[in-house]
Amino acid sequence: MRLLSLLFIILLFDLGLASAADQPKQTASQQIKRQADKMHASKMYFAAIPFYQKLLSQQADSENAWKLADCYWHIGYYDSAVVYLKKANIHPTISNERLAEYYIRKGDYDMAITQLDEAITHANEKEKAYLRNKKQSATNYKLLLKDSADWSVAYLSVNTSAREYAPSLYNGELYFISNRDAGFIVPKTNLTDGLPYDGVYNAGALPYLRSVNPVAVKRMPLKHNSRLLVDLTPNTSNDNNVLQPVSRIQMRTPSGSMLPRILKNAVFRGHVGPISLANNSSEIYFTRTSRRKVNGIFQLEICKSVKKGNGWSTPVVLAINDSLSSSFHPYYDEKNQALYFSSDRAGGQGGADIYKSSLESGGTWSQPVNLGSTINSMKDEGFPTVSDGKLYFSSNGWPGLGGVDIFTVDLKELSSAPKNLGFPINSNSDDYSIVFLDTKSVGYFATNRYGSDDILGFNYAPKYVTVKSAVTNEKTGLRQAGVKVVLEQQEANNTWKELDSYVTDHKGVYTFKVRPNQSNYRFRLLGENVATAEKIQYFDTEGVTASKELAAIDLAVQANTNTNEQSESATSSESAVNTNVSSPTTLAKSDKVASISNDINSSTTQRTTFRIYHYFNSAGYVLESHKDLQKLINLMNSNSGLRLKISSAADCYGTAALNLALSKNRAMYIKSQFPRSLQGRISVNWYGDTKPAKPCNDKNRTYLSEQINRYTQIEIL
Repeated sequence: MRLLSLLFIILLFDLGLASAADQPKQTASQQIKRQADKMHASKMYFAAIPFYQKLLSQQADSENAWKLADCYWHIGYYDSAVVYLKKANIHPTISNERLAEYYIRKGDYDMAITQLDEAITHANEKEKAYLRNKKQSATNYKLLLKDSADWSVAYLSVNTSAREYAPSLYNGELYFISNRDAGFIVPKTNLTDGLPYDGVYNAGALPYLRSVNPVAVKRMPLKHNSRLLVDLTPNTSNDNNVLQPVSRIQMRTPSGSMLPRILKNAVFRGHVGPISLANNSSEIYFTRTSRRKVNGIFQLEICKSVKKGNGWSTPVVLAINDSLSSSFHPYYDEKNQALYFSSDRAGGQGGADIYKSSLESGGTWSQPVNLGSTINSMKDEGFPTVSDGKLYFSSNGWPGLGGVDIFTVDLKELSSAPKNLGFPINSNSDDYSIVFLDTKSVGYFATNRYGSDDILGFNYAPKYVTVKSAVTNEKTGLRQAGVKVVLEQQEANNTWKELDSYVTDHKGVYTFKVRPNQSNYRFRLLGENVATAEKIQYFDTEGVTASKELAAIDLAVQANTNTNEQSESATSSESAVNTNVSSPTTLAKSDKVASISNDINSSTTQRTTFRIYHYFNSAGYVLESHKDLQKLINLMNSNSGLRLKISSAADCYGTAALNLALSKNRAMYIKSQFPRSLQGRISVNWYGDTKPAKPCNDKNRTYLSEQINRYTQIEIL
């Protein structure tokens, strides 16, 4: 029984699926296999899943298991994808890369490195270069955390439990893309990921936005109406005609308001968005699903509409589109009259690349130009935007924290390597589509670090540490004036770059402002009063995250004269430059952390306190703890009077505010691992870095030894 919605959707996508009577003699399994492979090739991953599940329930098969894993991977069901990747045990390069990405998303960088090593042994030369970059990222991820104090981010009230992404600003209002509305009679659900199609929404004036709790938002129920019964099972010769309820979905923001949708006439079916609007014109550029199909797949195209009263004109398809591929994610650089966009057209670096087209006289667009191999990788680049002379874009092909990260590069230096924006803009999830306000330091971006895609606001305010020091004569111990002091920092290629210079004042003192959490700084002394060619003193600001005056570093020099020497002695401030803070060369392996899996079943009556340990800067916990949580869940299910108290802490690195927020995330995350029916019997607390298991003033502490302070304690009450 093919009823209403699914039949209509299948006809729209022209799968060419026919009943058994219209096909050559085939077994039921052969029919299912044929339909599954056709859907998989057409990127209808969600629709293909039940077909492959049915095949695997009948007989184990490596190819079917791998394709099922591929379907789960493309729609973001990573846990399920890993299960079938391991069952398939084929295609070792891409399988091990995906396993590495899975562990990165879980915060287990050690396991990720192991999987990447395995992938490299099976890769070709081009793939090896990419995989080695990814391994370097997993090894040196801490470098992307060092500037985290510069950024503050907030989860915004515009979000729902649906997906919101691709923020765009126009005349002081925020526009974004969402799949919060699924339609009326025919559920507008796409067969790629099984979710409603994307549309364009207007959040109104920016003051409307406020910070809210993401945990509460993700638990907001959907509003259902227009219930239908449709058959969502595969159409086979032995069709069981199972009917399932499908509802129209309406999403409300945390404030309860329904946001207006725009460009409703822009698409005949499928997605619409992202968009780009020009403040000084009435034009909008946007992506939509086209009517063109290539190899059975509908392509994406870039269109333009013009403001017309309270609506928009009929879309015009731009000539920059390619007939054999997709073009998407347009961004109109109004100042330079240029259009940046992504495309998977032939001749690129691999995957989707970023292109640029310029507006010519007569209103036509120039032939698109690929931005080259320094911007585009062998993977995917997208969501380009421009702010203050810099290009921002998202990529899963350059070294980062995991998933998709946001990068930037100066438009005048496109041949230079892109810079990763680091944490907390980027995370080990997908982070993308950044946009700035005119202030250049405030804006919005999208992330799925809380589950579905959400829009976060950010503020960028670089932090500095004041380093005050003095130069003394090593014979007399008196201050030395008139000495030139050069501040330098070592770059990735091991050369030293001059950042600033200063001549000691009449008291022999010099002052610099330097960035916190940086290594490989040095002072170099030059000048007429220095007997030797130069004097050098190395230092760093590791572990320092707030602006404050550090203790003086007295650099003794041998002077030719006593000119301008002072009788004042050097003074010290309350804290000193940290020159011996250990860095996290790798995350602690789970076998170095005590597991709490000690026989809960046999000793529960004697043991009432358990500890779970977390990975660095993550709510994710070591794998051994999963069994313990499951046993506690079983214990609560069998004892209705049992209550738990969850208390989480953070290590001694970072600011108190960041550590408090991190410990709260850990406590809420551990609670969320319990079934909702049990959560009413669980209380939560979080301490930040105020209750360390190992004292924070331990001079020998390292990121590895600090693992013991990254804990959640569970007490049976």
